[in-house]
Amino acid sequence: MSWSFFYSLREGLDGFRRAKLASFIALMTMTFTLILVGVLAVAAVNLAALVDAMRGRIEFEAFVDNGLDKAAVAELRQKLLHVRGVAEAQFISAAEAAEIFKREFARASGKDGQSFLEALDANPLPASFRISLQKPYQNSASAQRVADDIEKLHGVDEVVYRRDLALALDRYARWTLIVGSALGLLFCVGAFFLVINDVRLVIHAKRRLIEIMQLVGATRAFVRRPLLMQGFLQGAIGGLIAAAGLFLLHRLLLFELGATLQLPGFLFVGLLVLGILLGIAASYLGARKYIQ
Repeated sequence: MSWSFFYSLREGLDGFRRAKLASFIALMTMTFTLILVGVLAVAAVNLAALVDAMRGRIEFEAFVDNGLDKAAVAELRQKLLHVRGVAEAQFISAAEAAEIFKREFARASGKDGQSFLEALDANPLPASFRISLQKPYQNSASAQRVADDIEKLHGVDEVVYRRDLALALDRYARWTLIVGSALGLLFCVGAFFLVINDVRLVIHAKRRLIEIMQLVGATRAFVRRPLLMQGFLQGAIGGLIAAAGLFLLHRLLLFELGATLQLPGFLFVGLLVLGILLGIAASYLGARKYIQ
């Protein structure tokens, strides 16, 4: 077994020598492809984190009757907390709503909101509950179901929230995932066929040796094993170079430009594994047709 392994390793390395240009092009394509896949994965991870953060800021405003006493408000709050998907419910009285309006009005217009409210005979702002959602329910479909459940509660007049923002976040996240997956698949397919072509060139260069080996009784698996080893090496080397390149690119953005990007540790292992799988699969298919 050990002799067979070292033989396959030696012959796999020899395949690089027999088709230098094709092997170099395939390796660089593999590396470039994996770097692009890594960049897409980093972009997807950070976009998902940004979308989650924005979804976490979407809150419901459940308006209630100003005539509710403290006991009724406390009872309604408990009912709200028992609605599936509700994380927290903070009561805001009409007076507190007026104070919030004053601050927001002054910040937006630079004018005093107090004079605006004093022009009215009474405080027109209703009491409400400011409601935040649990993480699994921070999407447009689940949020709408939670809003419908809240509106059914006795004492709740109306529930409002940024439904347009929730729909937009879901739409952008979905399209980003689709486009990113399509680009990643396209890059992988391109590298895949280049490795297949490289293996075929190696087989052509070693065709006489392969014919002799088959004539003396060598099995197809034995003949194919060095080619699979070559694909394994190409994928592993490409994955390691891509992981190192992605790490250096991340450090450059982090230290030179001050960019803050998440770079998950599993991504490095993922690039290495993806490179190996691409290399072995392409080598197997490239050898399958020509080794009988």
